[in-house]
Amino acid sequence: MTGGRLLSFEDLQRTTGYTRRSDIERSLRSQGIRFFYGRNVIWTTVDLVNYAGGLRPNTDDKYGPEILGDAPKKEPQLRLGKARSRP
Repeated sequence: MTGGRLLSFEDLQRTTGYTRRSDIERSLRSQGIRFFYGRNVIWTTVDLVNYAGGLRPNTDDKYGPEILGDAPKKEPQLRLGKARSRP
C-alpha cells in the first residue's frame, strides 16, 4: 500500500449514507473493506477501499532478507556428484 488518504468517520458517514457507527462498520465489513478503530471513531484509507474493490497497486517491489542488513546472504552451493569407488 502506498499510504493513501485517510477517510475519517465523517467521510464514511457521507459515503455510506449511514450515521451510526455500527451501521458503517457492518457496511464496510460486508464489502470487505478493512477499517481501524480510533479513540471514538473508525477510519480507513482510500487504498484499503480500492484494495477491497480489486484494485491492486502496480508495483514489482520484491525484497529479500538482505534488505535487513543483518540477514546472512545466501552463498552459491557446489553440488558434488557421487564419489566413485576405485576397483
